[in-house]
Amino acid sequence: SAPEFVLDSVDVTATVGDPWKLAYSQEWVQTFAPIMPPRSHAMYCFVEGQLFCAGGKTIIDGVTTYFKDVWRTGNGYTWIKVSDDFTNGTGDGIASGAMFFLSASTKIVICGGEKTGAVETDTIYTSVDLGATWALSATVLADPLWGMAYTQSATVLVMMGGVDSGGAYYDQVLSSVDGETWNLVGAH
Repeated sequence: SAPEFVLDSVDVTATVGDPWKLAYSQEWVQTFAPIMPPRSHAMYCFVEGQLFCAGGKTIIDGVTTYFKDVWRTGNGYTWIKVSDDFTNGTGDGIASGAMFFLSASTKIVICGGEKTGAVETDTIYTSVDLGATWALSATVLADPLWGMAYTQSATVLVMMGGVDSGGAYYDQVLSSVDGETWNLVGAH
């Protein structure tokens, strides 16, 4: 049978954003560790043993809020804010983009996504100081995209699919070695 979970010693004023952890395999307890505000559609990448999270959105009472902050964690429940604004004041919050880390140049890159107003974007943002400061890239994606799958090896970054500015599914594969110049690898 399914295990029973018991909430014990819980502050009844806890909100959706309050952190919880499973203790002793059956009891949930509040951790009171700092966490980022709740969000979905955020962008993630691993940077020097830490998980970085940027942007995303939340919908509360029918109001959509897009984020442009950057957070990092080494353990999954204690989060540290790295930057208030990865757009560096140049843009709206962004969700459903792609995020990469190029270890050779210690560069973090955020590509495309859905920005405030549910509009696709072709922008690229970069950081060379582990997310503390950001710059708008001089280059853009060939098409505004959001919701693409993305992965990387030690030397190649890849984005696949997504949704383009016309609302159509994008069936192309793009690759890059620097995160700013993207090449069409294939389409179907």
